[in-house]
Amino acid sequence: MYPNSPIGPLPASFVSGVAKSTMPGVCEAPDRPAGGFHGQEDVPQDHPGRDAIDAEDLAAFTLNEHPRIVGPRRHRYHSPLVSAEWCAFTNVPGGRGLINFAPEEEALTPDAYRTWARLFTQLRYYSWIVDRFHLSTRAYQLQHHGRDYDFTWLEDQLRPLGLRVALLTRSPESFVQARADRLKVSGKPDQDDDLQSFVREKGVSRELAAQTTLPWREFDIADNNVGRVAEEMADWLEQTGGMWMADD
Repeated sequence: MYPNSPIGPLPASFVSGVAKSTMPGVCEAPDRPAGGFHGQEDVPQDHPGRDAIDAEDLAAFTLNEHPRIVGPRRHRYHSPLVSAEWCAFTNVPGGRGLINFAPEEEALTPDAYRTWARLFTQLRYYSWIVDRFHLSTRAYQLQHHGRDYDFTWLEDQLRPLGLRVALLTRSPESFVQARADRLKVSGKPDQDDDLQSFVREKGVSRELAAQTTLPWREFDIADNNVGRVAEEMADWLEQTGGMWMADD
C-alpha cells in the first residue's frame, strides 16, 4: 500500500504500496501464495513466500524505482519497501509472520499492523511501497486455518492517507509457464507442483479485494511484463488523483 501509489499480493497474487513523499499505495497479489522475494531460498510448502510466479515481487521493486511513481532520481537512495510477509515471529528462515502466523501468535498481528499504520500516518509525506498487507493475511488465514479477520479499523486509518490496492492476477493457463520459469531458480521444485492451489487462491484474493474500502484495481500480469503493469499503475494513479498527497 502506498498513500497515493498502488501495489500488494495475496496467497494467489496481490500487491500493495505507498510511493513518493506525496503519493500513497498498496499491492496485493492473488496468483500465488502471499509471500515475498526469496530468490533461491528454500521456502516450505505452506509458507506464504513460496512462489510459482516471481513477477508479482518484481512489480514492487519496479514501482519503488519508477520515476512516475517515486519521482525522478539523480542517484539511488533507500526508499522504503515494506512487506507483511516478513517472517519475524519465529527465529528460523522461512518462518512465520503477519500473514502465516499460528493461532498462538494471533495477538501479535493487530499490534504489528497498528504500528505500521501509525508509522504511515506520522510519515505521510514520504514514499512507501507495501508488498503484501492485510488482505494477504486474510487470504492465507482463510485458506489454511478457516479464520477471517476484520481489518475495517486498519483501512479506516489507511484511507485518509490515500492508500490504494493493486491486485495482480493471471490466467490459470499462464501458471504453467510461470512455474517453468520458477523452476530455473527454485531450491525446492516440488513446492510448486499443485498449480490448482494458486488458481483457488486467486479466487479468494479477488473476493477479498472486492470487499476492501480502499480504492483498488485489478492488473493482469499473465505475460510477466512488469514494465507494462507499472505504467498501467502509474496511469491509474494519475487518473484517480493518487499521485500527490494533499496538504491537511
